[in-house]
Amino acid sequence: MSVEDRVLRLENAFATLSELAARSESRTDTLSELAGRLESRTNTLSELASRSETRTDTLSELVARSESRTDTLLELAARSETRTDTLAQLTNTLVQLAVSASERADTHESWINSLGSQADELAAAQVGLTTHQAAFGAHQAELSAHQAELSVAQVELAKAQERTEAALAETNERLNNLIDVVERFISERRSDGS
Repeated sequence: MSVEDRVLRLENAFATLSELAARSESRTDTLSELAGRLESRTNTLSELASRSETRTDTLSELVARSESRTDTLLELAARSETRTDTLAQLTNTLVQLAVSASERADTHESWINSLGSQADELAAAQVGLTTHQAAFGAHQAELSAHQAELSVAQVELAKAQERTEAALAETNERLNNLIDVVERFISERRSDGS
């Protein structure tokens, strides 16, 4: 083999090495681009996870509000029961006063005068009873309003939970797609290398 043949083969080998180096550089650029995309998608996933945490915090806050409103409703119901008991006691007192006044009116005239003062007490008690009944009605209306607010809050909580679950499902799907792409790329790279 002559020197010229050897030089020609050496030049061909250098040309092949240059071509391989260019291909390697091209693949390195492609890998860098894929790494950039992967980093971008990772950032997107982190942002979605952060949003999910924020929504979970919002859900927790709504649950706490719901519990607080339930406690308020229970307290209002207890007050309502107490006032109902008071009204029953006042009614019993009024009945006893009326019976006593009737019996004494039949027996003595002086008791008739005392009956007049007891009738005034009875009227005052009836005014108090009317006031308590009005307050009881107002508390019942307030209780109904709180129940409506609680229902709305529960519906909002359910909707927020659905949105969070949908976002998590979408995030899982995207992550699975990304993993598939990366695995396919690695597999193709290995098959190209071998």
